[in-house]
Amino acid sequence: MTKRCQGLPPSKAETMAFLEALIWAKHFTTCNIIFELDCKSIVDGLGSIKSTRTELSFILVKCKEVLNKLS
Repeated sequence: MTKRCQGLPPSKAETMAFLEALIWAKHFTTCNIIFELDCKSIVDGLGSIKSTRTELSFILVKCKEVLNKLS
């Protein structure tokens, strides 16, 4: 994961890492999981109804889709 995120803005790298963690959780766990995030833009983006047309918002949409499948 580190090599894929080199040179990316921190918020984008953290959002990609969160998406990878969600996908991993979806495939490999059957118990409840608590995710702790320290990147305000991810937390705000996950709680937001509206989205912009940025690459970060597209990743956040994918995160929301995976989160909905985990519920």
